[in-house]
Amino acid sequence: GANVCVAVNGGWDTHGDRDGSGVRGMMNQRILPALKVFINRMVADPNRNVNVVILGDFSRSLPGSDHAAGVSATVIGKNVRVG
Repeated sequence: GANVCVAVNGGWDTHGDRDGSGVRGMMNQRILPALKVFINRMVADPNRNVNVVILGDFSRSLPGSDHAAGVSATVIGKNVRVG
């Protein structure tokens, strides 16, 4: 019966990941398997209107992989209008 659920996954402060391969590996291991199951069960269900929002609270500068100002967001859902 919840309208909003939040899942937090910390530990993404990856200084020195100059080509992003470390973070991509973390995403592939820690986030994507469970996210795929959730989307297949919830978002694909025609009887539900579920949206998934993935947020990142900072970005990286290049070169050097240091903190930079920026926020990223991805929104997934069958009723999300792109563009």
